[in-house]
Amino acid sequence: VKVVGGLLVAAGWAVALLRSTKSSLLVGSPRAATALLRTGGDPYRRIRNRFNRLVDKTGRNVLVFVDDLDRCTPDGVLEVFEAMKLYMNVEGFVFVVGYDRDIVADLVDESKGYSDSIRSQDYLEKIIQTTFRIPRSNRTQAKKLLQDCLEASGTSGLFGDDEQILLVERNAHNPRRIKRFLNGFVLSYG
Repeated sequence: VKVVGGLLVAAGWAVALLRSTKSSLLVGSPRAATALLRTGGDPYRRIRNRFNRLVDKTGRNVLVFVDDLDRCTPDGVLEVFEAMKLYMNVEGFVFVVGYDRDIVADLVDESKGYSDSIRSQDYLEKIIQTTFRIPRSNRTQAKKLLQDCLEASGTSGLFGDDEQILLVERNAHNPRRIKRFLNGFVLSYG
């Protein structure tokens, strides 16, 4: 628990530092020159050293989960990627990032303003080294989820087989949409 707490504090500290220093570390600024001289040329060395000590302390890889990246603003997506590459590019740190590739590619393109010859997909390939696509649920899986949710919410008697099929199809077999519909139904009529 202490290690996880320390990791969260360190990660929060790194993101806060990114936000506070990125404008002051521009080329040509007096603060940038002072910071570079003080740190021996690498203003992020202290952060990486702290993360290295965390990894050494545990003797194991540290997994960092970033979910729903596709819900961030375009600049927010780039800040997360910057933090991953600049601050937390530490041996033993493994990032698991959950996102919709097309949406994040559009957000990167919007923020960076790439031309037709440079694609945001190319940018993503430099950051994300291994991808795993989660397959969409099929009708049988979605119907099973629906039945489990209906049972858990005490509403299974209100939805016959035809209604269940309609719910699954109208929500495109999407587990999040199915749960959202049922939560709304329970709140409105429960």
